[in-house]
Amino acid sequence: MVGPVATETANADGGVNGIPEYRRIVFPVQETVSYIDSFGDCRAGCTRHHEGQDLIGKRLFHERAAVTGTVAYMTTTGDGTGGNWLEIKDAQGWYYNYGHINNDTPGTDDGANPAQWRFAPGIVPGAHVTAGQFVAYMGDSGDAEFSVPHLHFEIRRPDNTAINAWASLRLSQGLDAGGG
Repeated sequence: MVGPVATETANADGGVNGIPEYRRIVFPVQETVSYIDSFGDCRAGCTRHHEGQDLIGKRLFHERAAVTGTVAYMTTTGDGTGGNWLEIKDAQGWYYNYGHINNDTPGTDDGANPAQWRFAPGIVPGAHVTAGQFVAYMGDSGDAEFSVPHLHFEIRRPDNTAINAWASLRLSQGLDAGGG
């Protein structure tokens, strides 16, 4: 569903009148993926909690801008927790983060991190993107290297606190926001 960003103001429990907090977005992967609600799940022996949703797909699936905005931040080293990383900031100051972007030569799992197979042409800090625009390739960089290719997708408020992206993802596909 392409449309304006929702303007609902969240109350203390993260929703309004029983409706989960959400943002109107374009689904961030062009191809079909699978996902479950894993927000808040334990990571690294429960020393931290998952602050996004993992959209499981295949290496080199096309990741799309969830919103119209500006590329606020990128990493291109392929290492660290999130690996190759992209952050888009919308006009209201919300952030949309993409982790584990591809770090492999097509047809391999070599970790060679070839530049042309990470981000779409023109995706650089400060670039303007439009909702639905191809921005990056799905992969397994960072701490996902020994996992499956997937997009770790986060939505963060202007104060940088993560919200559960589940409802936003489901609604962008025309699905019930509460279903799992």
